[in-house]
Amino acid sequence: MKNILPLLLLPSLLMGMLAFTPMPEKPDFTQAADFVQERYDNGHTFPKESLTKETMVEALLSGKFDSSNPKVAYGNKEYPYDRNMARFNGVITLKDGTLYNWKVIRKGIIEIEDSQYRTGYIFYPKELLDLSSY
Repeated sequence: MKNILPLLLLPSLLMGMLAFTPMPEKPDFTQAADFVQERYDNGHTFPKESLTKETMVEALLSGKFDSSNPKVAYGNKEYPYDRNMARFNGVITLKDGTLYNWKVIRKGIIEIEDSQYRTGYIFYPKELLDLSSY
């Protein structure tokens, strides 16, 4: 019986690790320092050009921040998933050394995550980052 109890608790521990933790506030991206990006393979989708630090920071600064729930990003009908959109992700640091992972999950939404796995979403004007493949 003693050996079974840890096995029964294991799924709840794993689910606790995957739980959504909101980011408390929008980071101060006016203090952006280093910027790294990658484009991850989306089959046949190739972007016109890579993102620049300037355009990414502009989108982060001008965007409205929300971290209330993943549904605000993933369930929002105004920002549908576009299979033909090139996918980008990367990291951005602030001048104090704080690092954030970012990825563009929809045209108009950047997901950011800090080192404590707290997540937020930046809703930027869709015309700022041209991620189209044509």
